[in-house]
Parts: sequence; C-alpha cells; structure tokens
Amino acid sequence: MGLFSFFSGKRRDPLPEINIRHPFFGHMTYVHNERDATRSHFQGKQHFAPVLRPIALTIVADTTGPTAMQTDLFKSIEQGYDTVLATITPLITQEFSSRKNFVSRSFAGEYRLFYIHLYADGHSWELSYETVSDEEPVISVTMKNFEVMEVFVDG
Repeated sequence: MGLFSFFSGKRRDPLPEINIRHPFFGHMTYVHNERDATRSHFQGKQHFAPVLRPIALTIVADTTGPTAMQTDLFKSIEQGYDTVLATITPLITQEFSSRKNFVSRSFAGEYRLFYIHLYADGHSWELSYETVSDEEPVISVTMKNFEVMEVFVDG
C-alpha cells in the first residue's frame, strides 16, 4: 500500500492467486512481485530424474506460464545433468572448502540438489544445493546455457 492510499484509506486489491496445470511441469502457482513484475514467477515441485526425487522449482514467467524454451531448457538440464555435475563439482567443492575449511568425502554424499530456478530468457538458470553435514550454507550455481557464470556460498 502506498503512502497516499494509506492516508486515503484506499487499498489496491492484490492479484488473485493463479494456479495452472502445465502440460510438463504440472501444478504451479504464480507469485506476483508487485515492485518488479519482471521477477514474478511460477513455483512448484518437479521430479528430477537424475536425483530420483522431486525438487523445488521456480520459473520466471508472466501469467501465461512457462514458455516452450523454458520447458526445453529444463529437459536439457535433466538430460545433461551428469555433464553439468562433472563441470560444477570441482568448483563447488573448492568454493565451499575455502570458506568452511572443509574437505568433502564425495559430492553425492555431501551436497543435495534441492532447487532449480529458470530465468525468463530461456538460457539462464540456477542450481541450489544444501550440504548434508552443515545445515546452514546453500551453494548456488548460476549458469547461462551450460556455462558456469557464478558459484556462490550463502551461509
């Protein structure tokens, strides 16, 4: 609510919740970002075959839902995950070890993929991992196509 509407007593009605059933992603809920519509997105859970379980998923999109490009990108990530993992494993272990003074026994035994974020451009995406031995940090890897742009440890 803006300052004028606060004093005038007028409130803008929030957008109604939008739920869709996407042909590939299934049930998704639209989250509107009132301050920056370009950050509005759909969220849901999606089975991710390489890890044999559902993961959290956000897809930056307008109210019409994820695009064909975003769907294709997700499928490409799923199909090429072994290659992606081979690329990011040394980067993640190096970044995490340098901050936490920690040596991992094995990537699969220490890091657990829990989230994928697809940006609106259909080329940029992010993987987020949590660590098994330390609940606090989240390791995020930002990619463009299949090239690593950034590895970030939060926590």
